[in-house]
Amino acid sequence: MFDVLWREICEWHPTEVQNRYEMEAVYSLILGCGSYLEIGSSNGGSLWVFGSAVCLGGAIHAIDLGELHSLEYLRDIEQKLKPSRNVTLHIGDSRVVPDMPLEFDVVFIDGGHSYEQVRDDYTNYACMAKKLLIFHDIKSPGPNKVWVETGEGLVIADMSDKRPMGYGVRFI
Repeated sequence: MFDVLWREICEWHPTEVQNRYEMEAVYSLILGCGSYLEIGSSNGGSLWVFGSAVCLGGAIHAIDLGELHSLEYLRDIEQKLKPSRNVTLHIGDSRVVPDMPLEFDVVFIDGGHSYEQVRDDYTNYACMAKKLLIFHDIKSPGPNKVWVETGEGLVIADMSDKRPMGYGVRFI
């Protein structure tokens, strides 16, 4: 299943914005969870792949600024996931917590990448994670600083990939 999802996001976005190895490892951790919250969806690649890992009938919430270049992708992914899962897009700044459930099996933090933005997202949403708390881009200064300050955990990072990516995973 992951291979199909990977091919699809590569077709949508020919310039690879994810690391396949890292994404597949995180996908396997999320697989079968019942609820998922994503903070920062950009072009929707992670929303499509990780949202597809949520069990059928599961709940998916995504918070994103909904910038002009990405909103169409997000709406399209919302529709593709909706027949089999309950999907809600919250368009707006993640510093304002939308009206939604307060518990999710998985919380994925990938919004703004400055230290302050990551810290705010951590403060607002980490407490909602019941099984997994996942940070993206922990090889970047802002996410890395918050990751280290708040306790670290399992690192999934292809060190041969020089791009500032990598995932940090905490099991709750």
